[in-house]
Amino acid sequence: MRGGSRHWIQAHQAQILAALEAEAEAELPAAVRDREAEAAWNFTCEEVACALKLSGTTAAKRLEVARELDRQYPTTLGMLERGEICYMQAVAVTEAAA
Repeated sequence: MRGGSRHWIQAHQAQILAALEAEAEAELPAAVRDREAEAAWNFTCEEVACALKLSGTTAAKRLEVARELDRQYPTTLGMLERGEICYMQAVAVTEAAA
């Protein structure tokens, strides 16, 4: 697989993961978010882990990076999609700003 198409796939995967994370968060009313939000987050992590054949910890990290790229760094996500940077560089941007 060529580098550009791999980055495009990684960018779209990040967008899908961000949407999954947002959906899990939005399903809960504000009054019950604390305990049930954690359960929904854990369930989403495990679903992603199974689908991508990752550990739960790695899936959680991917979801966190996806959320940050989608919400805080859309320009970086666009650069990843165009193949201007690799996924690990996008991760470094989210970690450096944290």
